[in-house]
Amino acid sequence: MLEGKRIILNAITTVAMQEYSMETSCFKNEIKIKFKFKDSVSFNKLKTDSTFSVLSKSLQKSKQYDPKNDTLMNLYSRVDSAIKANTIYNVDSIKINYLQFLEYEKLLIALFNSSPTELEKKNKNRFILDGTSVDFTFYQNDSIKFKAYANSPNKLTHPLLFDYITSTLDIYRGLIKNNFLNKEKTSGY
Repeated sequence: MLEGKRIILNAITTVAMQEYSMETSCFKNEIKIKFKFKDSVSFNKLKTDSTFSVLSKSLQKSKQYDPKNDTLMNLYSRVDSAIKANTIYNVDSIKINYLQFLEYEKLLIALFNSSPTELEKKNKNRFILDGTSVDFTFYQNDSIKFKAYANSPNKLTHPLLFDYITSTLDIYRGLIKNNFLNKEKTSGY
């Protein structure tokens, strides 16, 4: 039922400048979960990257940030791509069997049977100044099925998304006894 399905979560906590991602890939008999954390950016490589140098100088010449200016937004996107190409990540992964984690399998099924509207359930009176922005992309057979977004999801505002984050992290932490996924790196989750 889950074979060929995949979830990619990208989380950014702007104040702490933390970035991490989780990828859950479902196969016939197992689930692979991959974690990736932004470690650092190699500024020495960026300084020698001629494309980055030209692009950043062009951005410095522009007086104002204007999201309606397609040329300017293209420059920002290309600079961002150059930075990501020179970013160093720490990566780890685990494989689990469906039979060992039946509740996790049920959670994944519930996520894929939901809609973005259901997953993005929000508390209308909620106001967050700083938090963790989390983007979820749901794939079926390498095609995007849908996307969802949550700002600092918790049990009350985004119950299924919160359960996915915490359950996935708890599975890793229960199986692998190291400091790779400490709560400081995962925005408190």
